[in-house]
Amino acid sequence: CGVYLSKKSKKLPLVSAVIVNFNGQDYLQQCLDTLLNTTYSNFEVVIVDNASTDQSLAKIESFVSDPRVKVVKNKQNVGHANGCNVGAKVAKGDYLVFLDSDIEFEQKSWLSELVNVMENDPTIGIAQAKIVLAQDKQKLEYVCLNLDALGSWSATYGFDQSKFKTDFELMAASSGCCIVRKQVFDQIGGFDDSYFIYDDDTDLSFRARLLGYRVMFVSSSVVVHRGGVLRGVSGMMLFHSSKNRFYTLLKNYE
Repeated sequence: CGVYLSKKSKKLPLVSAVIVNFNGQDYLQQCLDTLLNTTYSNFEVVIVDNASTDQSLAKIESFVSDPRVKVVKNKQNVGHANGCNVGAKVAKGDYLVFLDSDIEFEQKSWLSELVNVMENDPTIGIAQAKIVLAQDKQKLEYVCLNLDALGSWSATYGFDQSKFKTDFELMAASSGCCIVRKQVFDQIGGFDDSYFIYDDDTDLSFRARLLGYRVMFVSSSVVVHRGGVLRGVSGMMLFHSSKNRFYTLLKNYE
């Protein structure tokens, strides 16, 4: 599968891919088809459905026969942050990979590339893939280079992705596609479920950095984001994203 293991490793570490879904029927089929086609050979998929009201569960059920797939059906929408925590409790992997349900994996080695980076540098707690836009795959999705005074990402949305050919340290990783050491995730205490949705990944990375771990951008792991801004902007999005940006700063700055 192309993974160069560290000297301490004798076999491929188990990776648990956690997907929190809420009414993602339009994206799930392609996401899961391409995810299960990765060249990395030791992984499982944990799908947490947040009481979807569309046909998501019907889509998910078609994948349950695959022994790598586990499904958790929440009775209510507990939000993205809590949904990730629910998935992490079920997961058995040495690494957790958090994924949006509208991510596609055209590059079959994307997971191998993420594991490579983690296995060969124990100072890295979290690493993000290079996420490109489905509507123009030469353009980058969000990459958090830094935070401004209001807690917003100083980001790279729409930048030419070909200019990002080397790995570098980030302020925060997007949970659209990121890998986290399970040990680090547990040490941090997981996602803060009071966020419900949006910027919970910023807080997770912030707390990892406060514990001395690095957060990295992995240029060789490329995935495609189908949904994103195409879904539009809702009142709930504005409320939670605005609230959570201030909360992140208040929590993590002394």
